[in-house]
Amino acid sequence: MPRLLPLLLLVAGPAYGGAFDLRDAVAAAAETASPAVVTVTAGPALPADDPYAALFEDNDLPSETGSGVVVDPAGLVLTNAHVVGEAAEAWLILSNGKKLKGRVTARDAAADLALIKVSTSAALSALRLAETAPRAGDWAVAIGRPHGAGLVVTAGVVSSPRRRVPYGGAFRTALQTDAAINPGNSGGALVNLDGELIGVPAAGYSAAGPYAGLGFAVPASAARAFLEKHRK
Repeated sequence: MPRLLPLLLLVAGPAYGGAFDLRDAVAAAAETASPAVVTVTAGPALPADDPYAALFEDNDLPSETGSGVVVDPAGLVLTNAHVVGEAAEAWLILSNGKKLKGRVTARDAAADLALIKVSTSAALSALRLAETAPRAGDWAVAIGRPHGAGLVVTAGVVSSPRRRVPYGGAFRTALQTDAAINPGNSGGALVNLDGELIGVPAAGYSAAGPYAGLGFAVPASAARAFLEKHRK
């Protein structure tokens, strides 16, 4: 029996170290991507009795509130169309706390994507869209900045890179993940372990309770096509 001990340690050792490597990789991806994730607010204020109001710092939380991701240092921010609704303007809160007013320059309700343009004298931190589509089982890190709640990071895997889901009376292709996508994270960033954008979180589903392991994001391929069409 004593002779087996070195072998057991040899087998167990790399797995133990690998777990810590993964933890560091997830944290590094979040650290890389989080400066490009912003808070987006638009629309009228929530009623005082809104169940989410207690999570936030003030009582004037807009009904259209979520996150956005800077995709161009010159001031282009990508978010979900449902986050901005029909608003022509939106307020952004950057990772450093600075507030900027932006114009909604494009929106596609069917794709659930919108583009906000802000004027800034300094280059903003921006995310690069992943060139390679993720695979089922790849790690995914969801990053959002719900209004007043600060940075929110969750992690999981890509459950399906291309899932047909019902949306607005039709079907569309979405990236499915088990990383929690909670209220206010919509429009933020879903990134790979390299900190590259693989999707724009859009919705989390639960039959009972806030989350049940079904999160959906607009794939980076759809985001790229939207940007190529509307970027000016």
